[in-house]
Amino acid sequence: MKNILTLTCASVVALGCATDLSAATPATQQGDAALKAQVEMLMKRVNELEAKERVVGDLTEKEAVTSGNNLNLKLSGQVNRAVLWHDDGDHSNVVHVDPSAVASTRFRVDATGKLSEGNTVGGTITADVRSNAAENIDVHNANDGTSSLNMRIAEGYFDSKRWGKVTLGHGWTAASRVTRHTDLSNTDAISSGTSVGQLAGGTQFVNKNLPSADPAFGATAANKATSTGGAALTISRLFNDLGNGSGREDRIQYDTPTYWGTKLAASHVYKGRNDMWDVALMHASTVMGTKIAIQGSYIHDLANTGAVTAADNLPAKYTQWNGSIGALFPIGLSLQFATTYRNWKVNAAPDGKIYYGKVGYQQNFFEAGKTALALDYGHFENMFLNRGLNDVNIRKDYVGKTYGAGLVQHIDRVATEIYLSARVYSLDGDSTDTARFKDITMVMSGVRVKF
Repeated sequence: MKNILTLTCASVVALGCATDLSAATPATQQGDAALKAQVEMLMKRVNELEAKERVVGDLTEKEAVTSGNNLNLKLSGQVNRAVLWHDDGDHSNVVHVDPSAVASTRFRVDATGKLSEGNTVGGTITADVRSNAAENIDVHNANDGTSSLNMRIAEGYFDSKRWGKVTLGHGWTAASRVTRHTDLSNTDAISSGTSVGQLAGGTQFVNKNLPSADPAFGATAANKATSTGGAALTISRLFNDLGNGSGREDRIQYDTPTYWGTKLAASHVYKGRNDMWDVALMHASTVMGTKIAIQGSYIHDLANTGAVTAADNLPAKYTQWNGSIGALFPIGLSLQFATTYRNWKVNAAPDGKIYYGKVGYQQNFFEAGKTALALDYGHFENMFLNRGLNDVNIRKDYVGKTYGAGLVQHIDRVATEIYLSARVYSLDGDSTDTARFKDITMVMSGVRVKF
């Protein structure tokens, strides 16, 4: 490509010289006009070639042009792998994992095109490419034996600066991440806001009132804790900030234009035998050098229905309020507070609640990039119901508490983050429950490479 540009520019210079020579000899006005037209044509061609090289040839742009249309295509993604040590209070091991569904190994394809000034159309496909996902493994079952290609997002949209954005397809609902997106600590390679239940998520709590024993290979220890209906009491179930499902659904969503940093979003889902809809208000701004993010939402989920048997632990209908606020001050200090209130619509079940706080500090201690540190605490109450046959024990509480620390070193030149995280999870049952649970401890170190 550069050779073509060089030859083209040389041609322009040669023509310029020819123009000087022609000045010394008689020339007709018609000849001058033809020569000028040739120069203009060549300059136009130079500009076209430079633009094409910028779009296609320069890998740092991460863009290409799809064949046969005017859509720009962008490929991006990340690889996130970690070494995890986890201890359920009886046993421990070291295992190599894809650490979290929130920051999983994945690839993404975006196609965008301009319909007219201020109006665009686009589509996104995102898929997980995970091996040994942390939420699928326990201390005695340290390898889930699967590598999966899982759809995360498959959606199309129309976006207008004047009228807003309409999205159709499988993706995040409007209210699904309002307790995550106000986390400004720059530690999302580990977790974002209340998504702490993803880390070592498959580790199952141990009932300390039952005798400890080594299970057979591939079996579950007899003192592992389960609900009345037989569901394993794992970290990802009890510390679930999204409740039922992944937060990604087949939905239609509308986002208003952004006014003074504020917008409103609403989405609708139909699944099972009923509807689910939600609405979220989002604000982001910078005031005197301080970044501020505020989000609040309401979820009305009547979609999860079904009969409960002794072996099943089906979700239930609910309504839910979420709210969070985050700030990043110029000195590098960040704060986040988030809360959730869930009203379960089943047999007078106890309400679900989340209270969460995080403090972080980030600074350029090294030339490579920012160093981000964070401490957090979370209280998760009844985000998983103790459902059994006829819901006879549904009023029993599950109260989980967690506190942790994390460090992320950013290496900006190669879009890489190296991280270290430590966390403790504790679980308390209802006073009428004979089960008592041992704490789970985890330490994880890994690397995320973005592209």
